[in-house]
Amino acid sequence: MRVVVDTNVLVAGLLSPFGPPGVIVRLVTAGRLSLCAYLEHRCTLAGGRTNPFDGDAQESIFEVSLGNLRAIDRLARAALQRVANTSHTTVSGGDVIAARKSLWP
Repeated sequence: MRVVVDTNVLVAGLLSPFGPPGVIVRLVTAGRLSLCAYLEHRCTLAGGRTNPFDGDAQESIFEVSLGNLRAIDRLARAALQRVANTSHTTVSGGDVIAARKSLWP
C-alpha cells in the first residue's frame, strides 16, 4: 500500500503524539495503516459508533484514492453525503463510484 502523508500531519503528530495526527503517525510508522483502520478512526473522531463503509466501498475508496489520505477523506465525505440524502445506512461501492464522478468528472 502506498500512503501519502502531508508534512503538516507528520509535524503535528510528533508535537502532539496523542492527538489525531499522532494516531496517523503511529499507524504509518508501525506499518499498519490500512484503509479500514483509517476510516474507522475518522468515523470515531466524527462521533460515529460504527464504520458505515461496507467492504466493497472500502475497496473502491482504496482503488480510487491510491492511499492518498486527502483523496480518501474527500471521497469518503462525498460518499457519506450522498448516502445521507437517501434512506440507506451503509455506504456501498456504487455510492463511492458516484461520489468519485461528482468530485472528479
